[in-house]
Amino acid sequence: LQDRWVRLENLIRSKRSPICSQVDALLRILKGQEEAIGERAQSWSQNVVARMMFGRTEAVLGVADLASYTEDALNTQLAPEPDEAVLVDLMRLEMQGAVQHFFTQLHDWWSAAHLADVLYRGNYLPFSLQFAADMRCFALRNYLDILLASNSMWEVASCYCKGLVDCDVAMDLSNKEGGNTRYQQRRDEVVHYANYIVSRQQIKSDRACRRLVHACPEHLTSLGGEST
Repeated sequence: LQDRWVRLENLIRSKRSPICSQVDALLRILKGQEEAIGERAQSWSQNVVARMMFGRTEAVLGVADLASYTEDALNTQLAPEPDEAVLVDLMRLEMQGAVQHFFTQLHDWWSAAHLADVLYRGNYLPFSLQFAADMRCFALRNYLDILLASNSMWEVASCYCKGLVDCDVAMDLSNKEGGNTRYQQRRDEVVHYANYIVSRQQIKSDRACRRLVHACPEHLTSLGGEST
């Protein structure tokens, strides 16, 4: 393999072909030379991908390495497009920005809600629990509105309400500083929304009635672990 690299380099230096300059650029990129990658990359994302493939020496690419590559690329390439804001945030580990850009730039409430929920459950949001909880509920409420735009998705919306309450029991009761108050406040909001979901459904059969009763807010877990 080393002999092939030497022969290729000798061919480039000889300049016997009009494509020698292009081959030289390709060779430097394959060797991971950052200057060559920066010269040829047409966007920050191309720069990051090229460095991921050719510019690293370690066998495993770490999360911190990816964030560093992204930061370097953003300093040398053109600014990212507005619809790339989420990708930039995720690669730079700026989770709050990623959640917010999902709904401000992409109007993607599904991704915003689920990313916020995963980060909240894992306690990965780098700010106060109250702000994290509010942002998560805001995203999930807007996603519920989208679900309710379809008559066939109300049960899914109801399950999300139940999941919000069940998760908040575990999250907030484990936090002694304002956890009970924070949980009770959000639980009341979610129960009110669950009532709204149930009350707008039409009962056309016994089976539909049973499904509706099962989705009633009375099945939501309360602060003390009892039903209300």
